[in-house]
Amino acid sequence: MKRCLPFFIFFFLFNCVAFAQYDAAKSNPAPEETTYVIKTVSGTEYLAKILSDDGREVFIETNTVGKLYLKKTEIVSMQKVIDKADVADKIEQGHYRKPYTPEGIFTTRYVITTNALPIKKGENYAMTNFHGPEIHFSVTDRFNFGIMTSWIGSPIILAMKYTLSKEEDKVKYALGTLLGSSGFLWGGRGYMGLHWVTATRGTRQDNISGSLGYAYFGLDGDLIHGPMLGVAGVKKVGERSSFVLDNMFLFGMQNYAYYTISGSGFTFMSMIMPGLRFQSSPKSATQISLPIVSKFGSGNNFAFPLPMLTLFFKL
Repeated sequence: MKRCLPFFIFFFLFNCVAFAQYDAAKSNPAPEETTYVIKTVSGTEYLAKILSDDGREVFIETNTVGKLYLKKTEIVSMQKVIDKADVADKIEQGHYRKPYTPEGIFTTRYVITTNALPIKKGENYAMTNFHGPEIHFSVTDRFNFGIMTSWIGSPIILAMKYTLSKEEDKVKYALGTLLGSSGFLWGGRGYMGLHWVTATRGTRQDNISGSLGYAYFGLDGDLIHGPMLGVAGVKKVGERSSFVLDNMFLFGMQNYAYYTISGSGFTFMSMIMPGLRFQSSPKSATQISLPIVSKFGSGNNFAFPLPMLTLFFKL
């Protein structure tokens, strides 16, 4: 019996500790995860749990779009939800809905130029401007071609782009070309070409692109040709609106001949094109822009605004 006494004492103490822990667990249950209403500068509201916060951005889990990162600079407020019943009616009314994010083929365009984002086969679209229409076809997930013209059908330009990268690549690259003829204007004697490579970094909502190419424009004895630099980007500024900036600069030579006068010299051409795009559905978008076109150097010099209202339609 004396030998069993230490065992009974150990058994008694073990059960006391175990029951004490059980009672403590019952009286102090693990706290529930806190839910917040997070408002962003774009006006979107998320009902979410905060998974981590490093001071610069928060990692949240929403009830609509799952897990995502938000930069602190994008957040207006984070309000703790004390009683979920307070937001239940708002959830039913769709207040904490999935925010609209522009996708699809419209996101491959700026004002005039394109970026290196890949496309999907069958994502065909059309564009109309004051000066004329465009139509573009996706042959594969990486190659598309299109036709650009004026409302009178002249001049006419063939456009092609091939994306070298995949959607998941951080930096995407593409090759493109434009080949054009003046058509029946000037008896078909005018011609143009632009061949380039583009690099794009960012998402379909926020990105920046740089392009380097070679351009030429000719009519009779007048020829402008040289390297062309492009810098463009898009920034989402609202739930369904984006700021677009498209810039093109040509540093080249101009060979000219007017009757008995001929010569050559350096010329500089630029197109600075800011604009706003409004996209309310994957099938249509509206873009307002004000390009400033200028040319300085040999031959005639000019500078003028060219307002553009662009309507996108998915076919």
